[in-house]
Amino acid sequence: MRFSRREVLKAGAISMAALGASPALGQAPGCDVDGIETEIHRLLERTGLPGLSLALVEDGRLAHVRAFGYANKQSGQPVTPDTIFQAASLTKPTFAYVVLKLCEEGKLALDVPLVRTYLPELPPSDDARTDRITARMVLSHTSGLPITHAPKWPEKLDFEPGERFGYSGAAYIYLQKVVETVTGKPLDALMRRYVLEPLSLDKSAYTWRPNYETDAALAYDYDGTPIKEEERSRPQKASAAASLHTTPRDFARFLIELLFKPNGALPLDRVLKRAMLSPQVRLTDSLAWGLGWGLYVAEDGDRFWHWGDSRGYMCYAAGSLAERRAVVVFTNGRHGLRVSEQVAAKVMGAGESRIFSWIYDDYALWDTEIPPLPTSPDTPSALHRDQDGIAKAHRGHSRQTGKGPTTSTPQKPRSLYK
Repeated sequence: MRFSRREVLKAGAISMAALGASPALGQAPGCDVDGIETEIHRLLERTGLPGLSLALVEDGRLAHVRAFGYANKQSGQPVTPDTIFQAASLTKPTFAYVVLKLCEEGKLALDVPLVRTYLPELPPSDDARTDRITARMVLSHTSGLPITHAPKWPEKLDFEPGERFGYSGAAYIYLQKVVETVTGKPLDALMRRYVLEPLSLDKSAYTWRPNYETDAALAYDYDGTPIKEEERSRPQKASAAASLHTTPRDFARFLIELLFKPNGALPLDRVLKRAMLSPQVRLTDSLAWGLGWGLYVAEDGDRFWHWGDSRGYMCYAAGSLAERRAVVVFTNGRHGLRVSEQVAAKVMGAGESRIFSWIYDDYALWDTEIPPLPTSPDTPSALHRDQDGIAKAHRGHSRQTGKGPTTSTPQKPRSLYK
């Protein structure tokens, strides 16, 4: 089910009353950091995940940065708070901010057709319906363009633009081309100007740096073998879909300055900031997608979230504005998303299970069936979720683009700022 524009605007208008009305500092209980560390050590030992890097935001501030395991198992190099990871699709929320900033500056508009208005010389598809695609559709994954992060134009539309949800890297890359055209600047320069430089994120980059050869974690497959050298990602050009290399600390600073501070280092018009975290399209009864973020909208507390998956790098970020809390987890192994679920649940609460159930079971993410976690004497070997809630059913998913979960229970959209 897709929300109408009127519903979206109404949700944003209702939430305006909450602008700046954050809970008093300390209202949300603090995280059990010692318990989280103990759990991470147990999960790394149990799953064989090589390394994990973690940042926790409490009371709207960076509270804890921790590192575990190995960046390179062969050399014994440990993960440190400065270890670089590929952020994969966590790149998308940072690009979404730049798009909204350009809208604020009058260089882009959210609801005008991209092809006809900005880039008629490069339509993303031969389908005539392509003319209807807008920046809002791209950021909310309702463009109809396919999932691929390596598009070969023209691509085939999977469904009517604006009709439903269909996660699309191709759409983000097309919007990148639009942005580069209207600004006359390459994406790398724009991301440095709008994101990296205001935050002084000197360790982060959207293209590969020579020092990353030693500073970046090596990624590992399910069986613990390193990802093949020829498959490693060393982007020479910035990609709006997945090229960011960074640390959890740097990504947490992005979240804090944009979302937790009314007048942070990443200023954005209030209405546009509200729109970023207001539901645009429904995924399930409690999940939706905003502009650049997945959203959990339920009675037990709203939150924003996104995950990343690229060549053995698995990462996850989630946060609650009401609780002024967030968690950022980067890992360098294929079992990292399962481990991230457990860590995020310790920080954010039980609602994480609904988010990960959608990622695992409703969103077709992987080409092949996911193998079970490595076993130990007290760990059953099974693909179903066990008593510790780690393993989950993966029933031979394939990359079926344009898959649109439905619900028979309409839910009024509301902003996460409420």
